Amino acid sequence: MKKNLEKNIVLIGAGKTAHSLVANLSNINFKPNLIISKNILSAKNLAEKFSIKNYSDDFSKIADKNLIVFISTPDREIKNVALRLAKEKINFSSSYFIHLSGAKNIDELKSLKLKNANCGTIHFMQTFPSKEVVNLNETLCVIEFSNSKVEKFLKSLANKMKLKVFTTESEIKIFYHLAGVFTSNFLVSNFYAAEKLLRKSGIKNISHLELMKNIIETTLTNINKKGILNSLSGPIERGDVDTVRKHIVALKKEKKLSNLYKLNSLNLLDLLAEKNKALTKEQKIIRNFDQIKKPHISGAYH
Repeated sequence: MKKNLEKNIVLIGAGKTAHSLVANLSNINFKPNLIISKNILSAKNLAEKFSIKNYSDDFSKIADKNLIVFISTPDREIKNVALRLAKEKINFSSSYFIHLSGAKNIDELKSLKLKNANCGTIHFMQTFPSKEVVNLNETLCVIEFSNSKVEKFLKSLANKMKLKVFTTESEIKIFYHLAGVFTSNFLVSNFYAAEKLLRKSGIKNISHLELMKNIIETTLTNINKKGILNSLSGPIERGDVDTVRKHIVALKKEKKLSNLYKLNSLNLLDLLAEKNKALTKEQKIIRNFDQIKKPHISGAYH
């Protein structure tokens, strides 16, 4: 990437991801010189935080020279941002437009591609829960590109930022993003469910997070060392029908948690079927939850 490009980098959007992007771009001397947001105060705060002189809510402020535009808006706004940019007086064939969504693919920039612009996407497999800066070193990222120029640019950028680059087909990119949702968002959901259950347990004099800490860390260590299929333990893996029945009975008045418990259990049974090529008799009973409402007498201790 040529040094003179540094003066013509624009970031549209000033949310959580934008703060980390600017910080990481600044680390490689590729800091934006203009922040644009429909919320002018957000643009101002982000610009001042990173000593960027120019900020605006007006697209016409974009200078037309060696232009690189990063679009870091909510997914629902990307297509409209692209349409607005397509109406500006820009030398599109020499400009790059990159959006950061994982759920939306490169088609959101169709209006710019029709102007012969160089379009692409880059999505970081990372979580940005606040405007606190996240270091992106060694982060996995998935890219899309409209031509070889964009491919070269994004791979060069990723290399400088020390990112791990992967590609996928636009039509199936959504499954990559869903994997991130299950890994991060639903993990938080399960921790929240555990927190609610610990409140019911009556345990005091210790923080619930501290109580969960060891099992969380050991589980992640096992996954890293042994792989996902070899890291499961507990009543589903043992085929402990009686314990599963007690769990279901305990959750009788907690419909949401009960449904979550059953869906997670079914997913774990799929894991066991993949690992062992078949389910045990007890695991098959668990899979049919209606059959375990009555007490089950097991012939083995675990």
